[in-house]
Amino acid sequence: MMGWMKKLNRRALLVAVSVTIISIAVAEIAYTTGMADLAETAYSDLWHRLSGVRHTPEHVALVVVDDQSLLEHSDDPLVFWTPYIAQASSVLRQIGAKIVGLDFLFAISPESWLRKMNLPESDLSRTFDIPFRNEINSGKLVLVGSRLINMSRDHDDFLLPHPDYLLAIPDFNLTASIGLADLPADSDGNVRNFSTAPELRESPDMAGQPLPRLTLGTLLAVRATNQEPLAEGWQ
Repeated sequence: MMGWMKKLNRRALLVAVSVTIISIAVAEIAYTTGMADLAETAYSDLWHRLSGVRHTPEHVALVVVDDQSLLEHSDDPLVFWTPYIAQASSVLRQIGAKIVGLDFLFAISPESWLRKMNLPESDLSRTFDIPFRNEINSGKLVLVGSRLINMSRDHDDFLLPHPDYLLAIPDFNLTASIGLADLPADSDGNVRNFSTAPELRESPDMAGQPLPRLTLGTLLAVRATNQEPLAEGWQ
């Protein structure tokens, strides 16, 4: 009887050890191949779809450029839309918007382009963007930029709006006036996480400079609640 029990215990131990080894191997394969992340994101995606809208936004409104707007101004390149953007920003502020975020990166200035055309007897190369610059100078229009990561260099660079617009920013405080559009994407290209402030790689010359540091959504929330963008935390 005792011999049979010992034999059964050895068999059970062997099974347990085998199951453990197989489980570790499967887990390692799932981790190294990314299957574990795929399963986790699939479960997370399904949970969010089934849960539906959990909270209706009360303090944020999205103003989007739809197909009808594009059709109505089909002859105007987007870079020349700054007067429309300025008008929209002005109207939003008049109806009570505390802060306006512009998710368009105007890296080209219509005025600089018009100067190259050397149009005779035209003031457009100096006056075309006055309404847009005035909106920026009001301190209530937050622009957008992007961080450029180049691992061959020891610091990050930035893709920013045209210098004509940067010069209109109050006190040249880019930290308070430019939000970063960068969002971390998973291996499948989908964005499932939100970053408040990416960790920047700064050169000695960049240290202490008023660079863009917060993502656009974070900066808008901070500015709308009159908090300091450079604070260690926010309410």
